[in-house]
Amino acid sequence: MKTRIRELRRLNGWTLKALADRLGTTPQTIQRLETGAISVSTEWLARFAEVFGTTPAALLGPVATAGHPAAEMLGDLGRSGRLRAGPSDARFHLDLPATRPVAVRVDEPTGPYGRGIILIANRLGPSDLAALGTCDALVALDPDTVLLRRLIRAADGSITLVPWSTADDVLHNVQPLWAARLVMRIEYL
Repeated sequence: MKTRIRELRRLNGWTLKALADRLGTTPQTIQRLETGAISVSTEWLARFAEVFGTTPAALLGPVATAGHPAAEMLGDLGRSGRLRAGPSDARFHLDLPATRPVAVRVDEPTGPYGRGIILIANRLGPSDLAALGTCDALVALDPDTVLLRRLIRAADGSITLVPWSTADDVLHNVQPLWAARLVMRIEYL
C-alpha cells in the first residue's frame, strides 16, 4: 500500500532515526514501512497520524487537493522580515507540501523574497526543532513576534537567527515558541 509517510517525514525535516524515536521503533522498521517492504497496518497508520498531527486517511496515497489542510494566513511581512499585520480570516486551499501549513505575504522585499510573494511554511513545535539544521523559517519569538530569518541550529542544539538586512541584529541562543520551515513560495505574475 502506498503511503505518504516518507513525504511527511521529509517535510518535517526528520531522519529515519528521529521518526523511529518518536514512534518507539527502529529506523529499519520505518524504512520498510515507507517503502512498502512491510504492510502498514491500521495500528501503524494511527501511530504515524498522531506523530504527524494528521489523520490516518491523509497518510494513504495521493490525497485530493480538497483533502489537504488550508494554510492559515498569519499576516504581512515588512522590510525587516517582521510580521506587521495580524492574522486574517484568509486561508489557502492548495496541494501544500506541509502537515501544519502557515502562510505569509511579503509586503516589502526581504532578502531573496520579493514583494507579493506568498511563503508557505510547515509549522513545527519546540520538540521538532531538534531535527532542523539550517533553513529559512518563520520563527515565533513570542505570541506577538514572528520573524522571517535564516535559522541555524548548531550541533549543541542552540539556535541562531540571521536576518537578511544588516539593519537587524543576529539573534543567538533563541528559544522560539515555534518555527515553521519554508517549503513553498507562490509568485503571481
